[in-house]
Amino acid sequence: MAHLILLIQLISSRGGFGPLLNKGLTYSQISALIEEGFKSGYLSENTDNDLIVTENGLSFLREHCKKSLWITHQDKYRIPRSNVKDVYLPELKSSFFKDKQAH
Repeated sequence: MAHLILLIQLISSRGGFGPLLNKGLTYSQISALIEEGFKSGYLSENTDNDLIVTENGLSFLREHCKKSLWITHQDKYRIPRSNVKDVYLPELKSSFFKDKQAH
């Protein structure tokens, strides 16, 4: 089911099938996933014969996905929320000006 979710996400964002291939799927397996999407009513074709995600497919994504599977949060890179008028200064050790200080 994880591959089907990824396939629907890729089609809804007009992405390529590269992530599925990177997960080790073959073209025939991707084709079978597309067929499964059609049979389940998650995928359809528009007038230009492009794959599109149906309302059922979007509902399926909402049910099975949290906010986003594309980007995961990394707490170590979060900056605490501050007031609009606060000034943010990076630590000196990570600053460009560290080596430029007058001795």
